[in-house]
Amino acid sequence: MADVNRIRAFLRLTLADGVGAVTFRNIVQKFGDVTEAPVLSPDLLQMVKGVGEKTARAIVDLDEKLIDEELAEVERRNVKILCMEDADFPAALRNLHDCPPLLYVRGELRKTDAIAIGVVGSRRCTHYGMEQAERFGSLLGRAGFAIISGGARGIDTAAHRGAMQAGGRTVAVMGCGLCTAYPPENAGLFEEIAAGNGALVSELPMRTAVLGGNFPT
Repeated sequence: MADVNRIRAFLRLTLADGVGAVTFRNIVQKFGDVTEAPVLSPDLLQMVKGVGEKTARAIVDLDEKLIDEELAEVERRNVKILCMEDADFPAALRNLHDCPPLLYVRGELRKTDAIAIGVVGSRRCTHYGMEQAERFGSLLGRAGFAIISGGARGIDTAAHRGAMQAGGRTVAVMGCGLCTAYPPENAGLFEEIAAGNGALVSELPMRTAVLGGNFPT
């Protein structure tokens, strides 16, 4: 994991309104180092593609208390922040055009989780669908595949449970901050994943609310 000063530099950008994954990458490519951006003037920041006056001011004027509060939540909930340049950041994500600048991780990500299969499906599935998702999660988990899903009701939940019952790995990629257990009835499942053979992962700040547009697609 990166040192705290570097994490703070990442957070100054990711917590600023208007800075998404692509804009973050554009800023780093322009200035060479994420730690340079917070000390730049708004005029210089506006030289970056995708950064207008409003976004530049949001970066420069970001209240340090927001960063302090974010780091306090991270510590309180036993979450680890992985920056995109960290050795244990998932390698496959780095090649994406919109690679998330950082990941919040509760539990443990392993290198072997790269050997994975994603299982997703309907929240309003049939009983048969639930049975089969759990069965596939179990079979694939025993075969050494990590099961990646979204922690949602229905198929996602069944796949996570199947992997865990087989003693396999499972990772829940959340569509909200890790302060929130969503759906709430899966709070126990999320605790089991984080405390056992898997991880909860989000690219969103800790207190990010549940919004449809935030769920990975």
